[in-house]
Amino acid sequence: MINFNATIQPKRLSLRQFGIYALVGAAGTLVHYSILLLLVEQFRFHAITGSIVGSVAGAVINFILNHRVTFRSTAAYSKTAPSFFAIAAVSLLLNAALMYVLVDLFSVRYIVAQLVTTSLILSSNYFLNAILTFGAKNPTIPIWLRINRRTQMLLAIVMIVICAVSYSWWLLDPRHFFLADDWNWLSRAHFWTLETYFNVLPILIYNDRPVGGLFIMAMYQIFSLNYVAIHASLLVLHLLNCILLFAIAMRYMPMRSALLGAILAATWFSTIGAIGWAAAIFDVLGATLCLAVLFFRQLALKRSNIWLDVVGVLCYVLAIRTKEFALGMIALLFVMGIVAERQKVKDATRQLAPYGIVFLVYLVAYARLYTMAKIDGAYSLNLSPISILSTLWYYFGEALYHHAVGNEVFGGIVFALVIGTGFAYKEGWRPIVFGLLGFAILLGPTLLLTAHLDTLYLYAPHFLLALAIGAMVGRQRVSTISAVSIAAVLLAAPFYTNFRTNIVNFVLSKGEVAHAQVVAAQMLLAPIQHGETVFISGVEPWANPFSFNEGNSIRLIFLDDSIIVKTDKPESELIPEFCKTAGPKKFLRFDGGSGKDVTATLTSNCSEFVPLEK
Repeated sequence: MINFNATIQPKRLSLRQFGIYALVGAAGTLVHYSILLLLVEQFRFHAITGSIVGSVAGAVINFILNHRVTFRSTAAYSKTAPSFFAIAAVSLLLNAALMYVLVDLFSVRYIVAQLVTTSLILSSNYFLNAILTFGAKNPTIPIWLRINRRTQMLLAIVMIVICAVSYSWWLLDPRHFFLADDWNWLSRAHFWTLETYFNVLPILIYNDRPVGGLFIMAMYQIFSLNYVAIHASLLVLHLLNCILLFAIAMRYMPMRSALLGAILAATWFSTIGAIGWAAAIFDVLGATLCLAVLFFRQLALKRSNIWLDVVGVLCYVLAIRTKEFALGMIALLFVMGIVAERQKVKDATRQLAPYGIVFLVYLVAYARLYTMAKIDGAYSLNLSPISILSTLWYYFGEALYHHAVGNEVFGGIVFALVIGTGFAYKEGWRPIVFGLLGFAILLGPTLLLTAHLDTLYLYAPHFLLALAIGAMVGRQRVSTISAVSIAAVLLAAPFYTNFRTNIVNFVLSKGEVAHAQVVAAQMLLAPIQHGETVFISGVEPWANPFSFNEGNSIRLIFLDDSIIVKTDKPESELIPEFCKTAGPKKFLRFDGGSGKDVTATLTSNCSEFVPLEK
């Protein structure tokens, strides 16, 4: 992390110093592998645990040796550690991005690609640490690198963008296609009228989310079915959310702490699944609006400007009409006022009155709909305190990779979180507590859905948890080390456990097949008649483009909502139904991504099929 507070010291960059820096890096790598072998071979630790412990130890050794030997810094460890480890985290992401570009896009041999990547990152790390962490200077370095606060913020935002884009670059892979109920919302974007979305109050208890629907409609109007562009739009929203978090955190902590929180939020794989799914725009855009509410409320407090609260209230309404979890923002605003802003209860309550009115109006509206609707199954609400706490613990564990890293590492993360909070300097506990409570609050209604657990719901809450971890970086070494350790494990865990690789490969492989199926269906069905019935067999029950609201993809491709699609049955049941169907019809049989029109064959043999018994 950039050492924004240290005074630049009169040391010069040199080839000798660079050589020492490279040797120190080699020493850190040696420590990493030595501890890995020792823990795995001698003490029988799991390889993942040994690798994580080794990498952390190697990084610490690297930092200490560079601090004392390479740069001979006189600054305190607590001031230089955040920037050092932040640069290391960014470098890890750049390594992955450069390897992807060289190997996958330009077909460079992986050994050559790694040598080029290592050389570039080693050099850039040296200059970044020399200039930003340990304060060396050289007359040839431009004056803007010596650096004022505006430039510091610009550099911080650039680092956030680099981390977010390089980490989630796979979202723009051409194999990443529309999945599941993406087609439902895209179909609505075409066939529903604009007036349908202008409902201030909800008319349905679930999936009545007009603001998110309007956003999908806008993307569809601009990009049509260009799925790469639509996924890029989600990634841009994610970037905006991370920058908003950085701006919010800046009010309560040093810039280096806010930067750590924003980078963690940008790269926290277990919690950012929503940005890889177009239908999860409600979670992503909902998070944007919730963060905007916090941001404008902060500005209103800072400038004593009531109109900024008016904008905040408007964002609150839009957030609720984007996704229901935003209803609990009133509690988060109250916690922010009391804990983070040190307001008196009376003052916070009075100033939040407009937000409270919005909350009560929508609470009554949703309560009325809930009492009228007969909801059971996955979306029934469980009001048991024990169940709510159990669900909260589940989401906390999923965010921290409990199942991926095991009890040992998970316990270590929780321990570091407790220690980091306990050793926070002076008033430093306030933003930590605000972030931890905010995580629970933004989970909101999802904590009541104990029969419907989905990690997509972690997207908005994870920003507050990242803020809490970033806030631990301060004047106390223990809390700073705890924060950096937590961030390092959360960044490394999905790579060491192959969790990220498995998820990415799964999504891309399913997307590739789904895309091939849509292209094949389009070719086989054209030209299609108005009101034609299409039967489809041989596709997976979930990961196919035809099942959700049977046939929305076909209707959208041909811009005809009269088309009827039948697919969610075994072929043995579809064939008799096909034979009994009058009017224009076709039968497509798929094997993976390839399809075949078997209409003529089945039609000629319909007499052989026995009708289904009732």
